[in-house]
Amino acid sequence: MELGQSMDRMGAHPFIMGDVAPDLNHPMRPKAVRHPEAAGWKAGDDEMPDHMFDETNITWRTLDWLPHIAFFVYKVDEENRIVDVVFKFAANQRVMLHRHKSPYVTLVMQGELRFYRQDGTHKETRPTGSYVSGVANGEPHLEGGGEEDAIVFFSNRNIEDALYEFLDDAGNPVQVLGIADFKAQLEDQIATGTFDKVTARAA
Repeated sequence: MELGQSMDRMGAHPFIMGDVAPDLNHPMRPKAVRHPEAAGWKAGDDEMPDHMFDETNITWRTLDWLPHIAFFVYKVDEENRIVDVVFKFAANQRVMLHRHKSPYVTLVMQGELRFYRQDGTHKETRPTGSYVSGVANGEPHLEGGGEEDAIVFFSNRNIEDALYEFLDDAGNPVQVLGIADFKAQLEDQIATGTFDKVTARAA
């Protein structure tokens, strides 16, 4: 079924209370792990910690008119106007110029998400683990993966109708994806059994 036919950081140490110095050996003291070797892994060991997102159970969907991106719909809540989607952005590519039409939050789960201005200049890079809130009707932009495919969770909130408005190079709207489009995709995922793969199973 084709989509789109419709037009912080903490400042003070979290365990310091007043003038009391923290116990550096406390079992609850957070430990930063920046590299597998810091976690005890050494070259030659049988297994290295896997940093890639396991997408085995996700059956990615694509659109003929929208290259360099795939998606899977997790939730469409029409009453509360929420759509949750995971996107996979192709490495070293840019998705068509667009504008977000509803507020949203993103969580980068693999790779890095790169943002570009309408003129193509690089604006921002969001690394793995970054959590960002965005507003509706922001600046048009392009986005894509870095050196590897970027997998990013998007939760779109307070949707009036449209989620994404796609634009041509001159900034004119050429395609709109709305809540009804994503609902149709979710229904097709359920009908074809692909949604069952990501559904929790009773113990």
